[in-house]
Amino acid sequence: SKGEVVTVYISPGPPSVQIPDVRGEGVLRAYRQLRALGFQVSTQQAGPFGNTVFSYSPTGQAPKGSTIILYYGLPGL
Repeated sequence: SKGEVVTVYISPGPPSVQIPDVRGEGVLRAYRQLRALGFQVSTQQAGPFGNTVFSYSPTGQAPKGSTIILYYGLPGL
């Protein structure tokens, strides 16, 4: 009603977590490492050979629960 005090609480959202550099790791090892930190992980094979991560996105920090995409294989083949 008119004149009543309303309190609004704003959540800061999930905590940001540093994303480790997993380039050069095997895709399974990188997958497990990122899952242990609370991320969702998606993989994309970039070539018919190899299981080494050569890139990932995003980099830096991301909120816990975010999806990290691992690109693996031998790019350019």
